[in-house]
Order: sequence, then C-alpha cells, then structure tokens
Amino acid sequence: MKRPREEVGSHQLTAFQPAPSRRQHQNARQQLPIWRQKIKVVETVRRHASVVLVGETGSGKSTQVPQFLLDAGFCAGIVEAQGSTPSPIRARKLIACTQPRRVAAITVAGRVAEEMGCALGQSVGYAVRFDDKTGPRTVIKYMTDGVLLREAMTDPHLTRYAVIILDEAHERSLQTDILFGLIRRAQREREDLRVVVMSATLDVEVFRRFFETGGRKEEKALIKRHGENGKHEKGMLSREGQASMVGVVRIEGRQYGVEVYYCEEAQEDSIDAACLAVLQIHESEPLPGDILVFLSGQEDIEALAELLSESAETDTSIGKTGLCMEICPLYSALAPEEQAKAFRPPKGPAKSTRKVILATNIAETSVTINGIRHVVDTGWVKVRRYVPSTGLDSLKVTQIARAQAQQRTGRAGREAPGKCYRLFTESAFERLDAVPQPEIQRVNLTQVVLQLLAMGVDDPQHFDYLSPPSATALARAFETLLALGCIAEGGLSPGGNVDGTRIVIPEKDDRQAVEAQADQKPSGPAKSRPVITPHGRRVASLPLDPVYAHFVLRASELGCLSEALTAVSMLSAENVLYMPSPHGGPDAAEQRNRATTAHRALAAYDGDVPTLVHIYERWVAAKKGSRWCWDHFVNARAMKKADEVREQLLLLARRLGLDPSQSCGNERQIFLRSLAAGLFLNVARRQPATSPALGKYCYKMLATGREAAIHPSSVLHARNPAPQCVVFTEVLTTSRPYIRGVSIVDPADLQELVPQFFGRA
Repeated sequence: MKRPREEVGSHQLTAFQPAPSRRQHQNARQQLPIWRQKIKVVETVRRHASVVLVGETGSGKSTQVPQFLLDAGFCAGIVEAQGSTPSPIRARKLIACTQPRRVAAITVAGRVAEEMGCALGQSVGYAVRFDDKTGPRTVIKYMTDGVLLREAMTDPHLTRYAVIILDEAHERSLQTDILFGLIRRAQREREDLRVVVMSATLDVEVFRRFFETGGRKEEKALIKRHGENGKHEKGMLSREGQASMVGVVRIEGRQYGVEVYYCEEAQEDSIDAACLAVLQIHESEPLPGDILVFLSGQEDIEALAELLSESAETDTSIGKTGLCMEICPLYSALAPEEQAKAFRPPKGPAKSTRKVILATNIAETSVTINGIRHVVDTGWVKVRRYVPSTGLDSLKVTQIARAQAQQRTGRAGREAPGKCYRLFTESAFERLDAVPQPEIQRVNLTQVVLQLLAMGVDDPQHFDYLSPPSATALARAFETLLALGCIAEGGLSPGGNVDGTRIVIPEKDDRQAVEAQADQKPSGPAKSRPVITPHGRRVASLPLDPVYAHFVLRASELGCLSEALTAVSMLSAENVLYMPSPHGGPDAAEQRNRATTAHRALAAYDGDVPTLVHIYERWVAAKKGSRWCWDHFVNARAMKKADEVREQLLLLARRLGLDPSQSCGNERQIFLRSLAAGLFLNVARRQPATSPALGKYCYKMLATGREAAIHPSSVLHARNPAPQCVVFTEVLTTSRPYIRGVSIVDPADLQELVPQFFGRA
C-alpha cells in the first residue's frame, strides 16, 4: 500500500447501543452537531414547503430531525374523518421518514424509540415489506421507500402525513425517485405538506431545481386564485422578493481525518487481498480499532469469513499479538438477531478483542457501527441491471463510484482519526464514475409503471421523474404489462409476446425456428395511452412483482392458490437450505455430506419451485419445529420469514375475495400448469449452445432469445435426461449467464393456457 495525498473527514449516524437512562440519551442528543441547528431546521421547514438538508454523516439528522419537527407541533394537523369521528390521538398527522433499506428503517426506529422513552410500535414505529410495527399512537413512522409508495396507491395526496422526510436521497433508489414526483404532485394539492430531503452527500442544485419547478407551477396557481398578493400571503416569496420555495440547511459533522491508502498494482482476487489486509491490520494496529470490510455480496462475505477463520487458527504470528478476532457478517438477508452482533460490543474482553465486520454497501450510510478505525474497501458492489432491449434482468458485480468510495472511507473517522485501505490503484480510483447511476435508469420498470397507473397517473411516460428513464425501458414495461393483461390498448399487438411477436414452440429442437423468433424486432412504444384493467388493479394490490402477482391470480383460477402463496413466500426468503462451512471443525466434511444427503431427500423431481413448496409443507407437518430444520439443514430463520410473508399474503388474498385454502393436494401437475400460466414470460427451451462457454447444450429464453445454463444450485442441474422446457424465476450473470429457480413445464400446457402467445410450428 502507498500513502495518498488526501484526507477525508467524516462521522456516522448516532450510536445504536441502548443507554441506561433517558437523561443519558438527552445528553448524547445535545452533543450531536445537528442539535445546535435545531431552531434553524424547524424554522426552515416551517417557512418552506420543500427543504434540502445536507448533513455530514454523524450529524444526527436521521434520528433527530423527526423529533425536532414533532416537538415543534408539526403533527397537530387533523386527518379527515372517515366514518365515525376519530379519537384525538388517531387524528394527529404523522411524520414519515423513509429509508432505502429495511435494516436502517428498523434500526433507526429502535434508537428513536429509546430516546423518546417509549416501546417500539407506540409513539415511534416502523413499516417495512411484510412487517408493520406501528399503532394508533404512532406519530413518527420510519419506513422503506417502497412502503410509502404503496400507501400512495390508495392515498395519492398522502393525507396521513404532515411531513415526509426522504433520507439517504443520494442513493437514488428507484422508489425514492418515484416518491419525489408523487410528493411534488401531492404538494400542488396540499399547501400544508412539507418534504425534507436529507443526505450526507447530495447535489443540492438537482433537488432545488426539481422542487422549484413544481413550486413555480403552484405560484402561478396561487396568483390565479388569489391575485399577486396571494403568493405573499402563502409565504412563496422571501423578504427580498425572490422565489423561495426550497430551503437549504447545511449541518456540519464532527470531523476526524482518515488516511487513505491505495494498492500499487491491481489485485486479481479481491477476497484474498481483503483477507491479507485484515490480517495485517489485526497484527500491526493496536486496540481500540475495529475493522469494517466492504464486499459485493453475501457470497463474498461468507468466503472471506471462512478464510479469516482458517487463517486466524493457523497463523501463529497473529497469536503473538494476543488479540482475538470476532467476525461479524452484515448484509440485508441476514436475520435481525445476527445483524445486531455487528452493532454490539465484542463478546470477548474489550482490551483484547477486535471486531471485523464484513458488510455490503448497507454499511455505507444507512446504519451506524461504533468503534470502527479501519476500513478495507474492495471497490465492488452488486447491482441489479436491466437491459430493456433484451428484457434481461441480472444481478452483476460492478465497480463503485467515487462518491461511494468517499462514503466508505468516512466510516473510519467517526470517533477518532482512522485509516482506509482501498484495494485498487489511485489511477483506478480517478477513472471511476463520479456518482452511481440512478436505479431508475438501470432496473425493470414494470412494477413502477403499474403502480403509477394504479395511482391515477394517466401517462407514466411523462411523469415528473427526477431522472427520466429511457424510452426503451418504459416501452418494455408497457409491453410486459399488456402481455400480463394488466393494461389495455397500445404497447403490444393482440396475440403477441413482449416484443409484439408470436412465440412458437417447436415440436422438437428446431433451432432455426427459435433463432428466427429471437431475431424479430420490437414493435416500439405504445402509440396511445394505456388503461389499467381490473386484472391490473388486482395485480397492483399485491406487494409482489407483477409477474408473481399474475402467477398467484392464475393459480387461483386453476385451483392451487395455497401452493402459489407458499411458492412466492419461499422465494422471498433467501438461503432456505443451509450448507455447513468446510472449515467448521474436524467433522466438517461429514456434516457437509449429511447436508447434501438431506437436501437431496427434500428435492422435488419437477424443479426448484416445487422443491420450495415441498420443504414448506414438510416443515408445517413437523409443527414448524427448529429441530426439523436442524436435522434437514434448513435455515430456520428463513422458514420463519417465509411463514410471516405467507400470513400477510393470506390476508391480502382474502381481501381480494380469493380462497387461500384452495389446494391441488397431491395433483402436482396442476401446480406445474399454474407455473406455466403465470411465468410464461420466463420460458426457456433446451437446444444446442452457440457459445462454447455454455457447453454443448444451453437453455434459450424464448421471450428474449438469450442463452443461459441452469445454475449449479438447482435440483435440475446436470439432470439426465435434461428437461426440454422450463420456466425460471431469476437470471444471474457471473462468469456466464445462469437461470435459477428452474421448474419443468409441458409445452402443451403453454399452448393451452396461454394460446395467444404460444403456437405450434
């Protein structure tokens, strides 16, 4: 490593460790940089409909701003009564604070509840997908941006809220970007609605211009209604007479210098490089000083954890320091109780134990980890990218942007001077993009377009986007929704697939027929505005991707709704099957063999989705016991999460007038037919491969013409004889493209159940 020329000052959010008393909480709050700006924050929000608050990491904005506004009386508004007159508590409006990630929403809500001296779910609560911990007394509500977006479907003006705080806005998540447009629309109808946009690193001018554009439209409306004096009375002009619709508050953080080191040459293996860096830091740097390592995803975290555990056991030089190493993974799919270990003090003696937190990008800005003095940055992040021209949606590991690198560096400077070790060269850093690409410009927009239509946005192509998506991506979304029957008119010719063509199922492996089909060109975007159908509204009412919501509704028609709800619930739970670590002790090999045998016994012949349903049914038959999970190497926490999701879906299904008890029993062919009917856009057929990297045979996705292999984790991988026609739930691109969640379907079922899209050659 070489020493660079830069130093960065930074600081994280307030600590999430419980304090013994409320007085100590109050003292801690008064030490935060934002406390000195309390009056300024409140007055700015009072004077301006929209406020941009730029607070350095560690200023306390996420925990304190909602409390400031609550204390200032912003929740005193009355919600319009529906039915009987509401009680005074229920009539109070709420302060919403959105977070891009559920981990942050839950964690920050817990901290604020402690500071306010109430139980979580009372005055302070949170709402994330399939988990709502709020009550009639809740006045501060932390939530994921997706939850607020779904609320806007039934309440476009967001009448329950007095203030909406969009936190971590610099991440430019898909839902947050859509919320910007929806909130601006709501402000045109509600003069009392306040919005606060918060971030540690924010391009103020981008957001100022966005809200001022909407504000000028409101100013014209005020002049029309009240005359020239109307805008003065409504507070639209500042003392100088200039337009003052957007206020800006800058909060300085507590800064400590962070020395940044670069590699002298590029690293071929970032996991090995990270392992070496952690071990060197652990051996040479004194305590206190925990280590935070940024990795691309769960797989890399688990791989590095194994390497570190193995190295710590065998490297005698580490033992000479007399320090112990406690490894704490941190990623979104990890169970909350496991995530909590990263925020707690080490189990061992503080003077001789160093925590090593292995985290994804959720540790960049969303959560606080005390005690960090050293950051190791691999420079990689896993992002979902959608190619609208092909319809291919894949999860890819890519380089971070310079803004993300700066955020990661700042993690080391919260409590004292720190060090950051970037596992790439300084010239590579200079070549990185300045900021990450907004999510709305790189993901599938099908669900967003459907939600906008359900909210009454007649023309999603001309919605108030902060950063407009491509016309091709919007056209593909319209085509997909029309293929699913969610919209009518435009975007797709009747009897065509998502490209406006007809999918042909050859009698045999007719390669020419499939290739000819893949070469057909898209029909282009809709020429007339789409209209949401009754089926589309039912699809939009379910908190699922439209493809899976459509699958659930088709399964209900075919008589296997129970199995379909189980399937989508299990798909939402990651890592259902557990494989012991190869470094888990002297009997590790035996344990892994036992796990392989147990997993093979649970596998369903027809594929991965039927396997998930089978696992859930076996677990229920065992009375949902942890012992059964232990014996079969199944992740008990994942099963519990799937069960909770399923309970939520049961309630939603009943509201739609469906019968969740409807089951096909042992007639599994009915369930496979529902997969064919619901996931027909994800059909792939086996044929000779054109790419040597895929081997002799591959699976060509009929809707896109792309080739892929079945993922090694699938129960259908290396099946002999190989299935000829399958549906899949996900495309994953690593060294080569894979399809996952693969299940066998009968081409005849496709022709019968979706005749408008499938014909016979």
